Amino acid sequence: MVTAVDEAGLESNIYQYDLTITQTDQPVLNITSHNVDSIIAINANDTIYLAGTVTDNIDLDSVNIWLKNSIGVKVYNEENYLAGTTDTLYTINSGVFGAIIAGSYKLVFRIRDSDGNLHIKETDVTVQ
Repeated sequence: MVTAVDEAGLESNIYQYDLTITQTDQPVLNITSHNVDSIIAINANDTIYLAGTVTDNIDLDSVNIWLKNSIGVKVYNEENYLAGTTDTLYTINSGVFGAIIAGSYKLVFRIRDSDGNLHIKETDVTVQ
């Protein structure tokens, strides 16, 4: 649980966050088309082309790519569920778009393997 106290001693509401501790063998994301460790800047109505791979040492279960607007609504939703039992490589080759207007967005990669290990990567996207 988390709470904040200001200099005057006023305390905020108490918030509870659930955390999932994963094993060290979680899926690995490698995006080669953009630096997803910094802000991606594009012009309105442009397409974000994504290329790269996801790897896992056992079996990938799902690879989801979302673009969320500033209030968390998905304006792009790509959900890939892998039915096999030995899916250790997934290739990403996507064009993320949807009449993207000027504003701030989050590009979210949510990857889960068959052991339940989860890898989430969020990148800020600025559309001018």
